[in-house]
Amino acid sequence: MKKLLLFFIALIFLAVSCSGSKKAENDIDTDILPDDDTATTDEDTAEEEEEDNYDDDEDTDETGDSNPCENFANTDGTILYYENGNFECGCAEGYFWGNPGCKKITFANICTGQEYCYENNLYGHTYYCSDKNNPQGQDGYYAKEGYCLKQDFTQKNYYAGETTSIDDNLKIEWMNKVTGDYTWKEAVDFCENLEYGGHDDWRLPLPRELLIAGPKEFADKTELWSSVSLGENAWYINDKHNLELRYKLLEAGVRCVREDPEPEGEYTSSSPRFQTIRINNAEIVRDLESGIIWQKNLLSNLRWIDSMVLCENSSYAGFYDWRMPNINELTSLADHKNGGVSNFPGFESDLSEPYFWSSSTNDYENEYSSSYEDEMLYYSHTLDISDGRNVNIQITDYCGVVANALCIRNDPCRSGWFWNGKKCVESPCNSDPCKNDEHSDGECIIENLGKYSCGCAENYFWNGKKCVSPCDPNPCDEDKNSTGLCIVSAKDSYKCECRDGWFWDGVKCVNPCEDADCGNPEHGTGCKAYSAFAYSCGCDEGYWWWGKEKGCKARKPATANICTAQNKCYDNEKEIQCPAEGKEFSGQDAYYASLGYCAPQNFSIDYTTENEPVIVDNNLGMIWQRNIPQAEVLPISSVISYCENLVYGGYNDWKLPTEEEFITIADFGRYSPGIDTEYFPDAGSFWTSTNYTTYEDSYNNQIYSHSTTEHYKIFDFTELSAFQVETYSSSFTGSYGEIGNSGSRSYPHSFNIRCVRGTDMSGSALIFTQETLGENIWWNYDNDLIFMKNDTASLTWSEALKYCSELDYAGISDWRLPNIKEHPLNFAAEGHSSTTKLSDLSSDYQYKKDEKRENTLCVTNNPCENGKIWNGVKCIKNPCSGNPCQSDNHSDKICKVINEELYSCGCDATYYWSQSKAECSRSCDVNPCDDKEHSDGVCLDDETEGYRCGCSEGYIWLDYECQENCCEPNRCENLADSDGICRILGTSIGHPYCYCDCVEGYSWDPEDFFEDDWTSKGKCVKE
Repeated sequence: MKKLLLFFIALIFLAVSCSGSKKAENDIDTDILPDDDTATTDEDTAEEEEEDNYDDDEDTDETGDSNPCENFANTDGTILYYENGNFECGCAEGYFWGNPGCKKITFANICTGQEYCYENNLYGHTYYCSDKNNPQGQDGYYAKEGYCLKQDFTQKNYYAGETTSIDDNLKIEWMNKVTGDYTWKEAVDFCENLEYGGHDDWRLPLPRELLIAGPKEFADKTELWSSVSLGENAWYINDKHNLELRYKLLEAGVRCVREDPEPEGEYTSSSPRFQTIRINNAEIVRDLESGIIWQKNLLSNLRWIDSMVLCENSSYAGFYDWRMPNINELTSLADHKNGGVSNFPGFESDLSEPYFWSSSTNDYENEYSSSYEDEMLYYSHTLDISDGRNVNIQITDYCGVVANALCIRNDPCRSGWFWNGKKCVESPCNSDPCKNDEHSDGECIIENLGKYSCGCAENYFWNGKKCVSPCDPNPCDEDKNSTGLCIVSAKDSYKCECRDGWFWDGVKCVNPCEDADCGNPEHGTGCKAYSAFAYSCGCDEGYWWWGKEKGCKARKPATANICTAQNKCYDNEKEIQCPAEGKEFSGQDAYYASLGYCAPQNFSIDYTTENEPVIVDNNLGMIWQRNIPQAEVLPISSVISYCENLVYGGYNDWKLPTEEEFITIADFGRYSPGIDTEYFPDAGSFWTSTNYTTYEDSYNNQIYSHSTTEHYKIFDFTELSAFQVETYSSSFTGSYGEIGNSGSRSYPHSFNIRCVRGTDMSGSALIFTQETLGENIWWNYDNDLIFMKNDTASLTWSEALKYCSELDYAGISDWRLPNIKEHPLNFAAEGHSSTTKLSDLSSDYQYKKDEKRENTLCVTNNPCENGKIWNGVKCIKNPCSGNPCQSDNHSDKICKVINEELYSCGCDATYYWSQSKAECSRSCDVNPCDDKEHSDGVCLDDETEGYRCGCSEGYIWLDYECQENCCEPNRCENLADSDGICRILGTSIGHPYCYCDCVEGYSWDPEDFFEDDWTSKGKCVKE
């Protein structure tokens, strides 16, 4: 009922509080261990139990002769109270009854004294926590329910007015007065030499004694030293009752304490304080000092109410009695002898935000009150985990205040029993059911309160009844092409080790060359297998292998024809067997590679030059430097000159590779690094010669500035990505765009260098064929690939695979999603590829495909042979063969097929295609003025510009466009201090700009130089 009530109250709070606040999902599952001194320190694990198992209405407390206390830990065996199902047990010495179960009397289990609960709204109201209408889960509620031990002090009067307060729970005696202002060393000496109340064994208190154990009437705004120091500083409690480190030579007050025996430290046992336990696939941490069970995984960036709701409704590890800790419980994690930094296992990673919420609140007025109309604000006590400080600053109801949270619970049962919410129930592992399973490691794992599983020996797995292995009996004994060794690859799968030259295909050992007749395909000479699915054939001289689908061709393959080396398929979470066509997730890179749509990577090492081996790409003819220099900080100019001046392996024509050349050696079947280290032993980030320039225009004080920034790309084999590095910039200035060079500067970076020689991989342009059955396609002559011209709307990866495989476009039906090397934009592409990129192989899944939406471009192989091109119905002669546009200096290098005889080239912005001249021309041979906006259609040859168009009234010819004439009408004629002459500046600032000549002694002041209405609002001002 408590959970249900809290849930509905939380919904109301969240509805009226800030909609933009951060809210974490409680997606963790954990479980807990018995909470007694004798609990085993071995790690227990269990699967998540169902809530109905935890809180079963049929579970009723035993009556009659049954003793409800017999399965609780740390009881003395007596029943102090038993009525209507409610009971209380007597506890052993040093323990108290803490609803339910016997808890240790420790600092963490002492109540904070908080009695009130608070609403979660601005200046919210207070309630006694017994009021059923107030939010549960707060400190005061659990204190009322008996989860902690109330403070209990007895005042003792001695002679001469020397009174003390004795903590009857923790057995600590406090002197009832604060003495003077002392340095830390003086404070230590004062307590050690003190004779007070008939005792001479006084000492300075520990930090947690000041925070937790002091008498409530002494928790005033008094600064007091503690006994724990760190170098030149020591912990003290400030006037807000928070711990801080203070320079020892400064002064603070002293209140001494004593006990018998004197404590040795904050945790005195020689064994580790925290015990990490895995249950139900989740980790919990048991504090052996306090008996508290903690969730190991913290909840981040939550408001106070959200943290409390999540803990109250948590089912972590199959338990349902989680709550948020009070400030005493939270502070118990701090180790003030270690600077306050806790060694709690959940804090092993760095915390950017070290604050943690508690369920304890405070309503005192402070310096913030005046800004809130002197209303009462409610704060939650928080703990700074980074240094153990009890911080009293977080406003509970303020939307922008977030912190972390940890949930806790107490399991009161003896070892081998678990609290199910009503009583202690026996663990299913108590009878040691795994000891008779010959393949079990003997570990019994609790999955829920009635179910267990056994830990199994290596390569064995629990099937619900016993430990089994897919290799027992050995299925490889029957495979004549295996060595007989069976290797377990997953819970229910295996693979056989194959003999040399044979490969595992998921079912048996195979050699693809057995069925490949390389003597049959024209110009083929022999077969070499690379995997169960990939092989290549040797080709006659002058011929190259393009993959088994195309065989040997008289042209070298381009980058797009070489496999990516990815040979596995995946769904959105894990590796799967490559699906056949039409199945979900079909159409992946590895599937088409297995069909021979690409040629496998083929490298060899040439050791001809001693100590200077080179790597030969037998597909592309490229040669790579194998031994590379140590990475050092170099400017890009030095990197480029290194390769240009390199003499290595008997060659002196090395160069810095382009991004596309590096892509040819990337291996997408590997992770970190994504390259075959047998051939390329050094991996990481490498300089490329691929660069681009960015431009920035600015105008200041009548000076037009134009800056350029040069970027060079870096290729990272760790993540298989290309990224840009800014290397230098140049700035040019001049009056109204009269450009002059003002110099440049360089920024050095440290990356690897690997040089290359051989084939030029600068790439060829795509050739555009228009109106193929009314649809447009791109065709790349170098790699014989055809692309649909227009990409489709955003799709997820799985949707893109399906879309391309089902596409019927331009008379072709065998489209597919291109792999990363086939994609025309390569790594710059923002569209999907069919290549799955591996992530960390140590994780549960090798690959997790991001389901974000991207544009999709489909590809297919050219169905035509001998250089012909597809027109949508048949193969025709290709007038774009060899791309005649490549040699036209004013062409964009894109060739457009008109018919079997005619083609056209795309031209630069100020040029137009002349069919009669078969070139991009800037004359009136083809009248470009007909399509010009605001032109009268008249084209005039111009020696300087090539041509010029006549313009409509009010427009002038400027920068090859008819643009609005901002000098008509001429506003300069009537402008003060102007000589009446209007002048037009070009469009380098985005549009024409007109200005006036000024009389002597005056200059032009452009008030709105960048106005979009193309007019000037300037004036002539006195110099």
